[in-house]
Amino acid sequence: MLIKHFTNRFTLIAVIAIQMLWAEVLTFTDQGEYLQALNSMGYSTWVENFESPAWDHVRSNYPVENSAPSVTRHGVTWSGNEPISTNTNWGRFGTWGIFTVYTPPYMTPDELLGESVEVLYGIGGWFNSNPDYAADIGIELDGVLSADRNIGTGHQFLGVIDTNGFNTFHIVDLEVESVWGADDFRFGYLTNLTGDVNQDGSLDVLDVLEVVTMILNPDVPDLLSGDMNDDGQLTIQDVILLVGIILEG
Repeated sequence: MLIKHFTNRFTLIAVIAIQMLWAEVLTFTDQGEYLQALNSMGYSTWVENFESPAWDHVRSNYPVENSAPSVTRHGVTWSGNEPISTNTNWGRFGTWGIFTVYTPPYMTPDELLGESVEVLYGIGGWFNSNPDYAADIGIELDGVLSADRNIGTGHQFLGVIDTNGFNTFHIVDLEVESVWGADDFRFGYLTNLTGDVNQDGSLDVLDVLEVVTMILNPDVPDLLSGDMNDDGQLTIQDVILLVGIILEG
C-alpha cells in the first residue's frame, strides 16, 4: 500500500500518473489538490456539510444538546462511539459541524464511524481540535489505517483516495487524548446513470417508484443516483425531473 502526502500542486500530475499505475491509497492535506485528483481520476464528488434537514434533530448549542445514535443521509449512515450531534462550535464558518457528545462519568476519545451503501473512493474533511490539545487524526477505510495528520487549533484538511473503493470509514484521535469536531466532508464516487436507482441500466417507472419510496420512508437510504438536481437530498423535485427525462426518451 502506498501512502503519499502532497504539499504543493507541482507534483500532483506526476503523482497521479504514478498512482494510476500502481498506487492504491493517496492522502492529502490540501483540499484543492484532493478535489483535483478526484476529478483527474474520473470520480464525481458530493458534500456532507451537516446543513441538511436530515440533521435538524441533532442540533446542539449550549445549554441545549440533541443527539442520536446515528444519522443517515445520501446513503451514508454516520455514528460514533458515543451519540453524535452537531453544533456551531465545530463548524468552519459558524455553521454546523459534527462531534460526539460527552457521556458522563468518563470522557472518551471522539470517534466517528460511517457506512455507505454505495462504494466510495474518496473522503476528505476539515478537522478542529480542542485548543488545549493537538489531535493526531487517523482515517481508517474498511478497517485499514489509510491517512493521519496532527492538527491543532483551527480547521485543517485531511483527505484520502482509495482506488480500490471502500464502504466504511472510521475517524479517530490516534493519540487518544483530545476532543475534536469536523465539518465539510467531500466524498468521491463513480458516477452511475443519474436516476437509475435500481441500477438496471435504464430509466423507467421502476426508478421513479424507488425514489418515491425513499422520500416517503426515512429508513431507506437515499442513493446518489436518485439525486437528479444534485442538491444532496431526495425531494419531489427529483421525481419531477426524473419523470421528465423518461417522457423525453
